[in-house]
Amino acid sequence: MERTTIWLPRHLLARIAWQAAAQGETETGGMLVGYEGAAGGEDIVVTSLIDAGPRASHAEYAFNPDGRWQRQQLARVYADSGRIATFIGDWHSHPHGLPLPSEQDVETAQQTAENAGARAPRPLTVIVGRDLNHKWVAAGFRYTNGELVQARLCVFDAEPANFVEALMPRRRREAKVTPFDLDARDRAT
Repeated sequence: MERTTIWLPRHLLARIAWQAAAQGETETGGMLVGYEGAAGGEDIVVTSLIDAGPRASHAEYAFNPDGRWQRQQLARVYADSGRIATFIGDWHSHPHGLPLPSEQDVETAQQTAENAGARAPRPLTVIVGRDLNHKWVAAGFRYTNGELVQARLCVFDAEPANFVEALMPRRRREAKVTPFDLDARDRAT
């Protein structure tokens, strides 16, 4: 099976990292919204995020989103995209370690995959964690055959003018699991 590539706009990765940093020592997360590549490959484009929500609860090693609020936001984003961008998985933080899936992360992905209403039989998981220097780092995974398999995480600087532009080679830049610095430009978005 071909390795999944997750296309993530830089401003959305900055938003994930900013929210993780703002939450401090407790986890946070939300939904990934986007679409799968039209060519039938393993390319998935993230077009927007839905945050944890106003009634989410956050703990040191877990968080529970405000599901009702998230579903309302998802319905709005889906309609606004012309019924193209939909739920494709989740993102969350690991403020006390590397962005590696825990057993709970695998169980959550399995529950999502088995939930017919989610319409995501192979959901994505993007995790931001901290390296040994306490810098935020990111990694992406796709639920496949009962496990979260690492995906290629490609971050591109410009938001695409249309859905095809994100997949054009001149726009892509692969992000390795390296420190992610929140510079002034990222904080403003």
